[in-house]
Amino acid sequence: MRLSALLTVGITGAAALCVWRRLPGPARAAVSYRVSVGARAGLLGTLAYDASRYLVVELGALSIQPFEAIRLFGELLVGPGAPLWLALVVGVAFHACNGIGLAIAFTLLLGGRDWRTGIVYACGLEAVMLAFYPNWLRVEALGEFTTVSLLAHVVYGVTVAETARRRLRVGPDASA
Repeated sequence: MRLSALLTVGITGAAALCVWRRLPGPARAAVSYRVSVGARAGLLGTLAYDASRYLVVELGALSIQPFEAIRLFGELLVGPGAPLWLALVVGVAFHACNGIGLAIAFTLLLGGRDWRTGIVYACGLEAVMLAFYPNWLRVEALGEFTTVSLLAHVVYGVTVAETARRRLRVGPDASA
């Protein structure tokens, strides 16, 4: 897990730097603006994702712990036996970077599209997650996990798509 995270960050960073260096000034400004919009959309999307997970679990009286994955990912990244506070900090950072980074990718590639595109994007994220997470996290209540996760991803996708679409429509010269 640590090696894959390191490789992902390294390869993505190197590719972004190569592309960035080749862009003319006006294109750099446009890309910077889209990254900024994507980061904001990602923050809102991640908060909506987490709120929806919490609400579904609470209102549905489900047995799963909606935020246990944050601790588990933190432990996977810092290693077993790490202090709980460190696993939580690293897990929250991973979760936030994931949500914001995926929203930046959406905004760069598909920004300006509406909520339906956000749902398709979110379902793609869900499919990838379901391919790996249940095994990594040793999920026992797979039905509950899938229900909560799918709904949360749809909420995330709609929030990211609509936030990015509205902000991109207004443009960079509007007040933040």
